[in-house]
Amino acid sequence: MNLYKLHSNPESLANFEKLLEMPELLWEIFKHDKNKLREYEDVWAKDAVTSYEYANRVVDGRFEKGEDAIATEPQYAYFYARDFSEARKVKKIEDAIFSDPHTAFMYRENVLKQGLLDKAKNLWKKK
Repeated sequence: MNLYKLHSNPESLANFEKLLEMPELLWEIFKHDKNKLREYEDVWAKDAVTSYEYANRVVDGRFEKGEDAIATEPQYAYFYARDFSEARKVKKIEDAIFSDPHTAFMYRENVLKQGLLDKAKNLWKKK
């Protein structure tokens, strides 16, 4: 059980600073408070999972500070590129995706192919 989540002011508790070294646990404490999440942006940028979650739930777009961390995890690089088209142009994100056969396949099937299908549909609509 995460007792920090139950406290009204978890930052005042002993050893709170140790949570700064555990981004996923810290995220769980503040995930429903966007203002608090913004305060710890540098912490989220150190971890692939929290960088993706921050991009998805708070920024609702590309989170450049967290891209180095995201690029260490092919699965989260795939999620990031799938959800934010502007991230598809980032070489380190694409390199991470293609470093794993499963994520490369998923990216090809669910992102690249869909993009081509959407372009084709738009061409047909114009005619």
